[in-house]
Amino acid sequence: MWVFVIIATFAFVVAFWDIKRDFFIAMIGFIGSLIGGAMTLVGGRITLKDQNKKYIDQQTLSNHFQGDVKCKKRLVLTVVM
Repeated sequence: MWVFVIIATFAFVVAFWDIKRDFFIAMIGFIGSLIGGAMTLVGGRITLKDQNKKYIDQQTLSNHFQGDVKCKKRLVLTVVM
C-alpha cells in the first residue's frame, strides 16, 4: 500500500512538474509574442511619423519653390510685355 502511495505521489509530482514546465515555456512564448507585437507597432508608428514629416517638408519646399516660379513667370511676362 505504501509503495503504491509513494509511486502515485511521485508520478503526480512528475506529471505536475511537466505541466508546470510546459506552462512556463508557453508563457515565455506568449510574452515574447506580446513584446514582438509591441515593437512592431512602435516601429510602424515611428516610420509613419518620419514619412509624414518628410512629406510635409517636401510639400512645404515644393510650395515655396512654386511661389518663386510664379513670381518669376510674372516678372518675365511683365518684362516681355
